[in-house]
Amino acid sequence: MKLLELYVDGYGLLHDFYLGGDELAASPCIIFGLNEAGKTTLLSFIRAVLFGFKSEGGPVEPVRGGRMGGYLLLEDGGEVYRVERYGRGNGKVVVEMPGGRRAGEEILRTRVLRGVSPVLFKNVFAFGMDELRRLEELTSDEVNVYIYGAGTGTRPHRLAGAAAALEKMAGELFRPRGRTQALNKLLLELDDLDRQIRELEQQPARYRALQEELAELERERARVRALWHERQRRLRRLENLIKAREPWNDLQACLAGLQDRERIAGDPARLIAFAENDAAFPEERLGQLEQAALELERLRHTGALRELQGKRLEEINHRLRLVQAALRRPAGTGKMTGPFIAAALLACLGTVLAFFETTTGFVVLALGIILAALTGGVLAARSGERRAKEAELRGELEQLERSRESLERELQRLAGEHDAAAARLRRLALALTGRETLAAEEIPGLKRKFELHKKIKELRAQLLNLAGSAGELVEMERELKSSAWTDIEGEYRELETALAAGEGELARLGEEIAARKQKMKVLESGEELARARQRRDMLRESLAAGAREWQVAVLARALLEMAREKHERERQPAVLARASQLIGPMTAGRYARVVAQVGAAAKLEVEEPGGRRLDAASLSRGAAGQLYLAVRLALARHFSSVVAPMPVVLDDIMVDFDAVRLRGALRVLGRVARELQVILLTCHEHILAAAREQLSGFGLITMERQ
Repeated sequence: MKLLELYVDGYGLLHDFYLGGDELAASPCIIFGLNEAGKTTLLSFIRAVLFGFKSEGGPVEPVRGGRMGGYLLLEDGGEVYRVERYGRGNGKVVVEMPGGRRAGEEILRTRVLRGVSPVLFKNVFAFGMDELRRLEELTSDEVNVYIYGAGTGTRPHRLAGAAAALEKMAGELFRPRGRTQALNKLLLELDDLDRQIRELEQQPARYRALQEELAELERERARVRALWHERQRRLRRLENLIKAREPWNDLQACLAGLQDRERIAGDPARLIAFAENDAAFPEERLGQLEQAALELERLRHTGALRELQGKRLEEINHRLRLVQAALRRPAGTGKMTGPFIAAALLACLGTVLAFFETTTGFVVLALGIILAALTGGVLAARSGERRAKEAELRGELEQLERSRESLERELQRLAGEHDAAAARLRRLALALTGRETLAAEEIPGLKRKFELHKKIKELRAQLLNLAGSAGELVEMERELKSSAWTDIEGEYRELETALAAGEGELARLGEEIAARKQKMKVLESGEELARARQRRDMLRESLAAGAREWQVAVLARALLEMAREKHERERQPAVLARASQLIGPMTAGRYARVVAQVGAAAKLEVEEPGGRRLDAASLSRGAAGQLYLAVRLALARHFSSVVAPMPVVLDDIMVDFDAVRLRGALRVLGRVARELQVILLTCHEHILAAAREQLSGFGLITMERQ
């Protein structure tokens, strides 16, 4: 299986983060990023999507936003699976199959992960320095079974599974000083039967004593049952009183707000009649009151509009009078007549003088012509202005007349609406107050009154429903008025306790009566002793058969342990052989083999070329890390050969390696990467430089600091 791409919506430091492409598909792939770039978070995210957020100790809440979760795109045997997990708690997983079908946890666990558990995946396929340094997790039973079951030629779980199953079988059959195991239960039951048989063999007058006991028990049960029913009836009554407390208090408050309250106070019968009859109309009255409020608002609105439109009409009429007066005023042209006559006379004088061929005559004639032309031009211009002004005034006059007609129609419409609203308001006022007038100030008071009537009606209906009938309601109200709430609640709690005790007493008496009757029936038939002896014989046979099963399980477990010890003495498991192939190149030849002590399979050792052995506790931190890395890589290769290949994700697990062993470890990773997808996360530039030197064709992805 290979990781093709991943997307983080929100997880720890990562938000809207995507990885994919040829760099991720390459093996090995190195993901380089400085501290706080999110590398360890990315490793945790991969494990969380596959096994649930709780496998990482709980949800890693998004720091930079986004929805909790994301997806992985995995390829297995040419088929692509999309594994998506979102949500709180452990998250909800959705697996999209190659054909498009969607599935859940079961398909993820069986088809995609092939039964790999969170412990195995976290310690073999996706781990960091913390997991690398914890030997106790590497040598736990779940991981250990792959180390020591691999060399037997069987599937990984069978050796440890068979031993565990045999031990469980023996423990379920018998355990010294146990009480829940099958054989222990049989032994205890046999002891009880022996005691019962001895008692049955010595009971002469037992039947008569049972008869007397039965009669007394039945009398006691009848008494307890009658008392229980009486208490139950009283409890229901008190329960209704407690439920009625709130509506009763609300009813008193509503009645206190009405003027008729003093007239009917202290008379329950009159109170019922008032609440039922006087409250029969509030819904209709409230609707009429709302309509009256609307009519008042409509009158105010139409009045304001009429006043506004009347003022506009006065303004238009005033403007009309001004325009009409301007149109009747004559044109002012007299001021220009004198200059024009003077220009004409001057031109005539110039003509006479010119006749006598004098220069002065021609000059005077020219001045007269120029003055006449100027005067004529001014007169023509003023005439045009007067005609344009007159046309403008006539246009304004037409517009004003149209506006006046429109306003007069609008005022007529508003007057009609005002009169209609006033008529409707008079009718509503008569219905609500008996008067033809209704002021806006009266509406809040009337509304409160009608709402009180309506609430009284609803509260009376609630109380009547609780009481069941009008007579019961009168009795309920009498008790509500005469009793203190502390007394009612205290009695209710006492009755609850007494009823629970009564139920327990009835159950106990019923069981004792049934037991006495059964004993009498057995004594009447005389078969109890025979059945007890028959039951004892059957138990003895079952005990013998169970003992044989327990002996077989214990013997098989011992033989299996002997076989495993012989196997460990004669041949190291295949996983340790694979680890031995990796430890030499990784340590520059310092160690040649990885071995385990006979009878102590969880204790790993390394062997030098000369034969000397050192256990893991004697190694330096860097050498121990190389041992654990070799065993984990061997486990990953073994798992891929017997089940299915899985991607190997390593989070800065080489920080304790020196330069020589770092290069050796990188070369080993390069060999493993030919069989499995290997992804190495690191923040160290010297590791990246060594990878460039030792590895060829690896993918490189750089993560920015979040």
